[in-house]
Amino acid sequence: MAGKTAKKFSAGLKQHAFITFLMLSIIAEGLFVLWIANRTDLEMRNDLLRQTRLVAQAVNIQRVLALMGTQVDLNKPEYLRLKKQLGSIMEIDKRYRFIYLMGRKDDGRIFFFVDNEPLGSEDESPAGQIYKEASPKLRQVFDSGNELVEGPVPDQWARGSQLWSRSRIRRVMN
Repeated sequence: MAGKTAKKFSAGLKQHAFITFLMLSIIAEGLFVLWIANRTDLEMRNDLLRQTRLVAQAVNIQRVLALMGTQVDLNKPEYLRLKKQLGSIMEIDKRYRFIYLMGRKDDGRIFFFVDNEPLGSEDESPAGQIYKEASPKLRQVFDSGNELVEGPVPDQWARGSQLWSRSRIRRVMN
């Protein structure tokens, strides 16, 4: 009788050890998957920031300084050249839906200087249009000058990651 009890106990112990091992393995695999996902997300965000910096470096600062951030800009050669340049960047890399330059008025409202959309496009954000969906993180970019990738964030145009990189141009916009 004692032998049968010992065998049952031993079999139960082995089964318990196997289940414990299986559960720990599942937990470890889940943690590994989370680590890989977070690492991949970070790498993608860093890659997006690198690409944003490249675009920002390609922009002629003098053209931006010539803009007022109002509808007066719509016929300025600098505005039209920047619009064409951003559109050309979109032709090269189809992963992005929009590329635009933004500013902040002295009352804190965020607005569009220029975007990549053709003039008159349904999705165009014309010069001076206020970006009502500006998040607190976007506002922080204007305050701190730091860059960030935010999102995915939904707005009236789409749902996607948004890249914010701020040049060091300081100018008060009325």
